[in-house]
Amino acid sequence: MRVLFVGPLSGYTSYPVVCKGLVQALTSAGFELDIADTTWDGSPDHTAPVLMEEGRSIRFLERKDVVKLVQEGVPYESEGDVCVAVNPSHHMMGIKEKGYKIAGMFVGDVDEIPGAWKSLMERQDVILTPSTWGKQVISKAGVGRPIIVCNHGVSPEFTAGRLWPRGATDPFVFLHACSAIYYPERKGTPQAIEAFSKLVRDRKDVTLRLILGAKTKPMRKMFNALDEEVIERLQVHFREGAREPPEMRASYLACHAGLFPSRAEGMGMMPIEMRACGLPVIQTMCTGHADHLDPSLDPRQWGITVIRSGEMVEAWGKFGRAPSVTAKDTYEAMVQCLENYDSLRAAALDASEGVRAGWSWEETTRPLVNWIHDVS
Repeated sequence: MRVLFVGPLSGYTSYPVVCKGLVQALTSAGFELDIADTTWDGSPDHTAPVLMEEGRSIRFLERKDVVKLVQEGVPYESEGDVCVAVNPSHHMMGIKEKGYKIAGMFVGDVDEIPGAWKSLMERQDVILTPSTWGKQVISKAGVGRPIIVCNHGVSPEFTAGRLWPRGATDPFVFLHACSAIYYPERKGTPQAIEAFSKLVRDRKDVTLRLILGAKTKPMRKMFNALDEEVIERLQVHFREGAREPPEMRASYLACHAGLFPSRAEGMGMMPIEMRACGLPVIQTMCTGHADHLDPSLDPRQWGITVIRSGEMVEAWGKFGRAPSVTAKDTYEAMVQCLENYDSLRAAALDASEGVRAGWSWEETTRPLVNWIHDVS
């Protein structure tokens, strides 16, 4: 059976990671895929070999056909009858009119959705969202279509390993990564930097490694306000382009703990990837992060230090609210991680294999695969 898949397969954000994982999961389930790569920076030649070398049944659309499909609504001539689309557009209704069943993925960060999204959602046959938070937001908006929570998985390449050796004078390295370059408060970047600034005054053996999407005005403003003592303890890397698992795994294992004081996570990929690598993580338990742990268990059993989040308050942009997160609570969580690191690291290593098994793409996309079988 052939399935048409539409979405970006390269770039810095989480969406290409989701798209590659969905492709792997769908082909593992026995579907043949026609892929419309919506990355508009050239041909998919850099992506195709990665997917094709595994012997998967994949056929890439020509660039002209992708443009017609996504930007002009011209149906693609194919024998398939199901379309899976990440961030579908109104133009793609040409596919539906031709007889395709459409599963469109939408990611909710704040507690509201734009009005234009609602009308588009109502035209899907089923809505995919990567977290129960996303399902709550979409349901609250009054969308009447079925909603499937199709959690993102993690690549099997994220495996536990030895950390880089730490000498007597080497610092403890926290890692914070943020691709939300225009609204960094979504990922808690201001809270992470403010909490670290306070921690530096108390301890001289810590470093904060920042991996950021680009040099933007909000980022420059944050750095310009820092004391020289804090700047000297920061390691800042501006990273644009694709995120490949081997490179990311090496970045994780070069640190000691992840730091994610996120106010809003549509997916929350990096914490789950670090956990698959057996590393302790400091994170909030709101929005997309909430799906990562069993709420009935003590997070410390999984190597997690929880940052408290508060009431829903006005978010960024033009609409919506998100949980409040303070630098004070972030600082306290960082201190707790440092004071209990050995036990947290041991717990994270013990849990890593279960994380990889429970969050494999084949496991997390099972509801989507079942739906395709039902409607085909």
